[in-house]
Amino acid sequence: MARQRLGEKKTRQLRERLGLPIVVVLVRGGTDHRQDLCLADGTIRYYWPQTGDLLLAENITHQFKETL
Repeated sequence: MARQRLGEKKTRQLRERLGLPIVVVLVRGGTDHRQDLCLADGTIRYYWPQTGDLLLAENITHQFKETL
């Protein structure tokens, strides 16, 4: 399944709620699955909103530009 970019408003809300330097959030469209949080330092954290679990994605990075 392809992932879609979450809008700026919801990205900003997540940034404030989690206290992380989130640049981009990728989600599977139309579902309540895992959210991929792309952070300013290039790392990715997997976030499950239903449980609040947060896990560092190992051996993978992103190249999105900072939009804070």
